[in-house]
Amino acid sequence: MQPIVDWSLAERTAREVARDGDRRPDPGERGRLEEALRLAEHWLDQGGLPAPPDAGRTLVLDRGRWIDDAIVRLRRLVDPIAAAQTDAMLGLARRQVEELRRTLDEDPDALDRALDELGELGGPDGLAGLAGLGLPGGPPGGFPGPDDLPEGLGPQAEAMREQLRRLAAEGGLAELVRRTLDTFAAGDPAEMMRPAAATLTALQAGQVIGTLARQVVGHHDLGIATAPPGTAGLVAVNVAEAFGGYDLDLDELAIVLAVTEAAHRRLHHAVTWLDAHLDALVARFAALTEIDEERMRDVAEAVQQDLDPDDPASFARAIERAGRLRMEPSAAQRPVLARIQVVTGLVGAWARHEARAALGERVPGLARIEEVLRRRRATQGDGEERLAGLLGLELTPPDEAVAERFVTTVLDVLGTDGLRTALAHPETLPEPDELGDPGAWLARTVEVGEIPDDVAGLLG
Repeated sequence: MQPIVDWSLAERTAREVARDGDRRPDPGERGRLEEALRLAEHWLDQGGLPAPPDAGRTLVLDRGRWIDDAIVRLRRLVDPIAAAQTDAMLGLARRQVEELRRTLDEDPDALDRALDELGELGGPDGLAGLAGLGLPGGPPGGFPGPDDLPEGLGPQAEAMREQLRRLAAEGGLAELVRRTLDTFAAGDPAEMMRPAAATLTALQAGQVIGTLARQVVGHHDLGIATAPPGTAGLVAVNVAEAFGGYDLDLDELAIVLAVTEAAHRRLHHAVTWLDAHLDALVARFAALTEIDEERMRDVAEAVQQDLDPDDPASFARAIERAGRLRMEPSAAQRPVLARIQVVTGLVGAWARHEARAALGERVPGLARIEEVLRRRRATQGDGEERLAGLLGLELTPPDEAVAERFVTTVLDVLGTDGLRTALAHPETLPEPDELGDPGAWLARTVEVGEIPDDVAGLLG
């Protein structure tokens, strides 16, 4: 069966994107981060989150090592959404091919007239020239060269160009289109296009993962865990690049990052159903995928406008624009998206609370470091933007302060044990509107007698 995404190509692409500027941690960085991770475990032992049994799996990483773990976790998110989006888009392609065939059956000259209106497409100034079809032996126009493609694709692209040149020379572009339609008529056109879709999605996924590998500082930056259960890690080169201009104490910064990362790890360990529940929500989101045909046509026209036969770089710009296509959630998907953001927002807020409690007065510069981290989380990086475009959803809530207030209120009313109720089972999670109204969640899930009289006023 044809894979949904060519993950071997996605991994090669990710490593190529992440390689520029990557390096192994120098001895000073490694020592600082390893000591910070050791202290983080010790300080968190005094809190309320249990440690995973393999507490030694705290790692100082380079980008390649981050990809090793992250690609396994991200594949579980990408595959169901890629499958749904590919099926929907290939279904659209199937309908369009069938519509075109019906048109040509009714009016055999329609294609020739349409091509005549677009100009001399067989020459160097038309679309064929843009594809290199009218320039035998000449430059390939807007097509990327072998050096611009991932390893192994250059010969395939050249073979495809040669075949297109030959077919166009034999009968022009109109004949090429007719032959293509005849080929599709022999089978399901959508299924014939699926291998190309798997390749294109792999290139996009690889770009996303490679860009994330250049940006994240740990395995829990994205609202989900990008490592196996019980694993925490910090990417040394990204820590240095992300915070080098803030004049922060490097030892303090390492400790704050390590405690926050380790707190996330413990929370994911303590809530055993958490990752599977997120996977189920993403699968439900994917199942509700709808393709806006009008918007897809608008995007295709916009990409086509980027193509310039006199500018070979225009093809790369058009591909970049297409790669940033954002699949907007449908009306049916929005409630599922809201539930995903409830989980990631609540987990993030709780982990930061546990980290803050563990750090206490131990880090004099904590307030300034937290403010830098807060601003960094509020600004979506290029990797997160690309991930949102690939998945069609934002994994984290737009305003983390809502989840912060929920955690603070529940702690004030019921303490840590009461907060654990929120993640005791998927059914006890706050609804999206309850995250911004903790009193409503408490009224639904907590017996009245459990709420102390002196804080009942918090609930209005």
